[in-house]
Amino acid sequence: MTDSSGKLEVTEITQRPLVKEQLDTMDAFVLDCGTELFCWVGRGATKQERAAVMKNAVDFLTLNNRPTWTPISRVVEGGESTLFKEKFSNWAPTRSKVDFTRSLSSNIAATKKQEAIDVNKLMSGTAVNDNNNMVDDGSGKITIWRIEDFAKALTDPKTYGQFYQGDSYIVQYEYVDKSNPSKKKYILYFWQGRDSSTDEKGASALLTKELDDSLGGIATQVRVVQNKEPDHFLCLFKGKMMIRMGGHPSGFNTSNKDKFK
Repeated sequence: MTDSSGKLEVTEITQRPLVKEQLDTMDAFVLDCGTELFCWVGRGATKQERAAVMKNAVDFLTLNNRPTWTPISRVVEGGESTLFKEKFSNWAPTRSKVDFTRSLSSNIAATKKQEAIDVNKLMSGTAVNDNNNMVDDGSGKITIWRIEDFAKALTDPKTYGQFYQGDSYIVQYEYVDKSNPSKKKYILYFWQGRDSSTDEKGASALLTKELDDSLGGIATQVRVVQNKEPDHFLCLFKGKMMIRMGGHPSGFNTSNKDKFK
């Protein structure tokens, strides 16, 4: 996506294999991975390009008859996730530097004796919880707004984890960068209920973009559709997420009984 000609133009540039040099710092890109989309925003992208990239990703799903619940994540140059980097053939993961000048000495730990392997235990079928694809365990700081009259309205922390299917929400997750404990990072989820109006859904995307701008454009934006919540989003509520019928009093009747997720 570029507006270098004076108007915003969207052009398909390549297919796999991808290399990171194809990402121009002056533009924004939509990466189609089949089961998910990524919106990459370069440091030098214009305000128009930054604002339009998520909308173009949603329009892409419609034009190509793709499921509307397909995950869309927004990443900024310099803050790319491992999941995004692995889509490129030459984007090697960051590796720790090894000091080869240090001499080997008696400080080397003794080799641990190999214990006998319990084959029965290996075949017991115990499930392993693989959280390698999640940034952390969801123990960071959460702030939630509900979209009311096309503006953000803070929700009571006592109700965190409770969503109305007739509404849209913004969930800000703040956590510490493991590689740099003094640096804060953010994920902005905008959750869209099944019965939320088109205007509310649009407002949730625009307000998420504005919130990201206020944070310096460093957040990762993730659209979340009801009943298609990613594992990390669910992890934030420690198994107590609830979806209620109805919605904001201005548009829905909230007297219906609860629906649990």
